[in-house]
Amino acid sequence: MSYTFPNRPIYAPYIGPCGCTRKESFHKMRTTDFQKYHEFVLGTAIFQPNRGITYCVTKLAGEIGEVNDKLSKVIADNLSGDVSDEVFGRRLSDRQAIVLELGDVTWYVAALANELGSSIVVLRKAYAFDPVSTPDGHEIIGGGLRLSALVGNILETTGKFIRDKGGDGTNTSFLADQPYTNTVLTYLSAILDRVDLLAAKFGHEITDVLEANVKKLTDRRERGTLRGSGDNR
Repeated sequence: MSYTFPNRPIYAPYIGPCGCTRKESFHKMRTTDFQKYHEFVLGTAIFQPNRGITYCVTKLAGEIGEVNDKLSKVIADNLSGDVSDEVFGRRLSDRQAIVLELGDVTWYVAALANELGSSIVVLRKAYAFDPVSTPDGHEIIGGGLRLSALVGNILETTGKFIRDKGGDGTNTSFLADQPYTNTVLTYLSAILDRVDLLAAKFGHEITDVLEANVKKLTDRRERGTLRGSGDNR
């Protein structure tokens, strides 16, 4: 399935339809956009009961890996070794593939937040910029690497919890430990920020990412391929 993203300038400082900067635009987005997406995620979550946290943590890591896989393929095709932001915007197919992967990342951010007793709506309201900066002109490759670091922190936190506190991998064991829940939700908020930043670098709002993800997964649900694997299903 293909999705045509809105035609907006690429790599310029992001100014939303409201005439706002990225941060201002994010806060002006209607809560209903995120509430509808939250409900959509609930309706497309098909993992086992009481195992959602472990499942979503591992799948979130996989989806972030796919974002970086798409970035690495662009670099591999560019024989000059240039990893500046401009390189990733030369081909429309590259831009769309990367932003669609960001939609899958966002789905697992929302699903994991749900499993932790929160939601993407709450993450949006508590939104704070990830304090780690990347060099100007290299924010796309830097953003991809930062996503990997953040989900690595979630994996490390989860592994240490199982090792040190005897967790059995069920939601019940994780949710009994409030520090674990709070730590992971903080990392999820930072991941959401990076998704927003990367989308903005391609000239899109995060709501474009949500809309494209809904269209893709709705199409798969209607064709009975939600449980499949691979991009082209």
